[in-house]
Amino acid sequence: SPERFVVGDGVARAEDRIETLLTSERDVATLEMRTIDDDGEETHNETKITVMTDEDGQFEGTAGVIRDITERTERKRELERYETILQAVGDPVYTLDDEGRLTVVNDAMEELSGYDRDELVGEHIALLMTDGDVADGEALIAELLADEDRTNGTFEMALVTADGREIPCENHVALLPTDDDQFRGTAGVIRDITDRKQRERQLEQ
Repeated sequence: SPERFVVGDGVARAEDRIETLLTSERDVATLEMRTIDDDGEETHNETKITVMTDEDGQFEGTAGVIRDITERTERKRELERYETILQAVGDPVYTLDDEGRLTVVNDAMEELSGYDRDELVGEHIALLMTDGDVADGEALIAELLADEDRTNGTFEMALVTADGREIPCENHVALLPTDDDQFRGTAGVIRDITDRKQRERQLEQ
């Protein structure tokens, strides 16, 4: 019986999927379930189920394929934890891939830039920066890649908002970690320094 190795309500949920297949035109149903082996170790799986029938179309049983997705599930949970941390930081936070495209932004980044998350993710960072600041950022990244003892640095930039305003900011940039010494992209924390710039101008005057 599947109950011997399926954990929790996996069997009941599979039975619900089978019932759906029998009463609809769908051929395959997919669900996630946990299983446990003889040593007591749990595995997260993705299961695809299809219904088998005889020549008269009568139900004879099911066939299924089980794929171990334990690592994928753990990565998903880890990403969810990182997302929680990003939101708690308070300052605008982003990550870029190795080609400079935005992959992650937090709520504070949406608020400062005036763009929705869907408008930012997948776009090049040049959407939010002037050409000169993009060049400065690339130069800093090149310095970090060339120095084994440095993984982060800071430069000043103007964040270009959705309505065209330029907000003076300080960008704290760090290289994303990697196991194979290949450049994977960067993470950044942006701080609005408008007040500081105003004080500096007042002092100069």
